[in-house]
Amino acid sequence: MVGGLIATDVVALALILVGWYLASGSSRRAQVPGINLAIGALALSAVAHGVWISRARRAVGTYRVRILPAALVTDRSRAMASLTETDPVASAEMALYHRPACLLVAGKLVSRQPRPGHESAGRRPCGVCQP
Repeated sequence: MVGGLIATDVVALALILVGWYLASGSSRRAQVPGINLAIGALALSAVAHGVWISRARRAVGTYRVRILPAALVTDRSRAMASLTETDPVASAEMALYHRPACLLVAGKLVSRQPRPGHESAGRRPCGVCQP
């Protein structure tokens, strides 16, 4: 995967250098093909890097699912599905308030408080658990 990216970058660099050579020392009208070649090579490199990043993100997601215990994933979904509307939790230092089962507050010292109390303290709802 990385080898293909490096090969693409080498080809793109070579094309950029050829474009620079064609554009250097010539009139403006004669520079256009060299500049176009260099811009195309830069676009090729950008596309190759985008594909590499998307494949790497997919691989990280796949490995994350393999590494995390299945019980953790199923327990979280079960907890989120069966969660009734209770008072949200937060600590004094937090800018967001959360559902009690939210993974972002797991293991932290938090206290329950009614929603209006959190909002009067300037806290916003968590975007993950959406209390």
